[in-house]
Amino acid sequence: MKIILETKRLVLREMEDDDFAALKAVISDPENMIYYPKPYDDEGVRRWIAWCKDCYVKYGFGLWAVVEKSSGEMIGDCGLSMQMIDDQWKPEIGYHLRRDRHRLGLGKEMTSAVRDYFFTHYPYNEVYSYMEKDNVPSYKTAEANGMTFRHLYLSKGENLCRVYSITREEWEERNKITMDAFEMLLKRRSIRKFKAEQIKDEELEAVLKAGTYAPTAMGLQSPFILAVQNKEDVEKINELNREVLNRGGGIDRGGLPYYGAPTIIIVFSTKIARNDFIATLDAAAVTTNMLNAAYAMGLGSVWINRSKEVFESEEGKKLLKKWGIEEELTGIASIALGYADCENPAPRPRREGYCKIIK
Repeated sequence: MKIILETKRLVLREMEDDDFAALKAVISDPENMIYYPKPYDDEGVRRWIAWCKDCYVKYGFGLWAVVEKSSGEMIGDCGLSMQMIDDQWKPEIGYHLRRDRHRLGLGKEMTSAVRDYFFTHYPYNEVYSYMEKDNVPSYKTAEANGMTFRHLYLSKGENLCRVYSITREEWEERNKITMDAFEMLLKRRSIRKFKAEQIKDEELEAVLKAGTYAPTAMGLQSPFILAVQNKEDVEKINELNREVLNRGGGIDRGGLPYYGAPTIIIVFSTKIARNDFIATLDAAAVTTNMLNAAYAMGLGSVWINRSKEVFESEEGKKLLKKWGIEEELTGIASIALGYADCENPAPRPRREGYCKIIK
């Protein structure tokens, strides 16, 4: 048994004759094969397996058996085959899943893995997916897989089909963006010295927008985000935060708990969330998104606590009233934001035992 690749939930391996029963459950199902001329009978299933095995020899690829890690069951097939598209033989990504495994995101998971395997193991410059025009699940999977709709064409069976593809160049660019995002997450650091120069409006707007796209429970978008750039108000927030800091025995930072940043962002929880705990988690997710976005924009930032105490104080409530905010809010976190006036700090060594994987 030759294993081709693995994903988080699946193993793709070469098809074997013993896969007959499992494959039959997939391609003999009338509902599963609605876009085929008819479901496959026993002889058709055997021919399918033989065709896959022939493809392994002829092309070095074919449709592979898909095995679910959690159950050990073969639940479908997925892989590459040469298909006649626009009167030319072209490499195509295809898959079939047992009906009880639909709508679990497995289609995207395995086809994206096959796409990456294709470009890293074969010399072709483009890979395709095609399907009948009304086959919505298949073309949605192609789109999720980074493919672009190219055109419609009439197949030899006189069916109108959609053609999707992704080129090697497009794949490389897509992969580069993913790696850049990952690199950004690893390199972001807290900045504790800022230039007095105010950031540009478009930079602030981009950071705030990133906050609004953070994950929130049930998609309710419960937090409220407030950005303050008025110098007098920034000084007042520093003063109030310093008072809370000093009451708690914290280190006096020379009157600058926000390290001289010209912009302060405060994230509040609201009553939109189902409870206070979820509201706090939502606000934390929003704050994290903005910190990462700030680094991506070339800005410096650092998470600052004590917003709850600041805006529960009488002076803090006066600020909210001054800003025209009457809603009942609870301060959760805040961000000092600006242009860094120092080098990006080196990361601390990661703590032993930070992660554990159970398989």
